[in-house]
Amino acid sequence: MKPMDESNQAIKLQLLGAVRLGLQAGTITKEELAALMGMSASTQLSQQTTAPLEQPERISVVQLLQYMGGFIVLLGIGAFVATFWEDISPMARVVIAAGGTLLAYVLGVALMRVDTKSQSGVAFHLIAGCLFPFAFYVALNELFMLEMTAETVAVISLVLLVIYAASFAVFRHLIFTFFMLANSISFIYSGIYVLMPDISWEMLAHLTLVIGAIGIFVGYSFRGTENERLSELMYFLGGLAVLISPATVFESTPIWQLVYPFLIAFMLYLAMLLHSKRILMISVLAVMGYVIYLTGKYFADVVGWPIALVATGILLIVIGYVAVKYKEKI
Repeated sequence: MKPMDESNQAIKLQLLGAVRLGLQAGTITKEELAALMGMSASTQLSQQTTAPLEQPERISVVQLLQYMGGFIVLLGIGAFVATFWEDISPMARVVIAAGGTLLAYVLGVALMRVDTKSQSGVAFHLIAGCLFPFAFYVALNELFMLEMTAETVAVISLVLLVIYAASFAVFRHLIFTFFMLANSISFIYSGIYVLMPDISWEMLAHLTLVIGAIGIFVGYSFRGTENERLSELMYFLGGLAVLISPATVFESTPIWQLVYPFLIAFMLYLAMLLHSKRILMISVLAVMGYVIYLTGKYFADVVGWPIALVATGILLIVIGYVAVKYKEKI
């Protein structure tokens, strides 16, 4: 058996040498070798080069209960404000609003440092993030008699944007990124109304399209970072802005009725490129809405409303079938 073992060893060395030469020459790729071994190419490459990126964590039942608890606390605060707010002195309103918000923020920071497993501090940051605008408005209104105008909203949004940007720089948690994005959107739109108080709906719709495109880019920039779990949220919001805003000006800007199919086609391509099921879903719904709009506007009087409904239903079924097949590739 010893000569046979030596022969097998020689064959093994020859095969390994041939594979090595093939990899060096490029005739064999690492992906093909990984597929042959029954492994995913991404797993093998990550083991040979760098450690794989951590997959986004799913929200656990405990975390969901904590978030629900934070929401219930907000409801309780809202009920308190609605019931007793008029009977409280102006200074007491400021102390209650600002003090409660700061307390929730401090508790959130403390619990995030102590409880790193369940992330119970996130629930308090949700409370603080929702109360901060209210607290700032109460302070500005009671101390400086400022009403809720676009300028006031812009100032509050800018201050909160800076606060949450600094918080993320220190604590590196996506909850701060979430509120930073929320206040960024608030600041952009309030700033638009400050600069252009008489802005037309058409102009606002086109600006929303641009903002949505920027949102998709921001979501893409989150991939592979601490904020990766917000990528799909940004894809969803950005896709909504890009596809809904032009549809709202179909009547006042008819050119969009012709350009819209190309925009949908681009968004479908983007969904495939980014592997985003959210963008795909929004794009498919946009196709369906566009078909219904065209059918009702241009074909109902030509072929009759019942026939138009039948044709629309068949088209929607076909679109849904194609969307399912398309989704499997993402």
